[in-house]
Amino acid sequence: MTRRSPSPTRYTAYRFAPGRLPDNLYTYAETPPRQRRRRTPPVSTQMTVTDDWPEYIPVTETEIAVFEAWFGDILEELIQGE
Repeated sequence: MTRRSPSPTRYTAYRFAPGRLPDNLYTYAETPPRQRRRRTPPVSTQMTVTDDWPEYIPVTETEIAVFEAWFGDILEELIQGE
């Protein structure tokens, strides 16, 4: 099977008459018009908060070590009261 070269019209850019430039060279930088958005529906004022966490949450030693590695400096400042 032979490979076909891409057609010459596939990669052509805008064509202008020689020696003449388009009116606005910066048309590519214009932002597209914003789409109109619908109003958000009103939020119900009666929200229910459910606490279904267990009384004690198991935490492994590895999780504590990772937390101390990332937030150790901040925790020391908070504990020392600076």
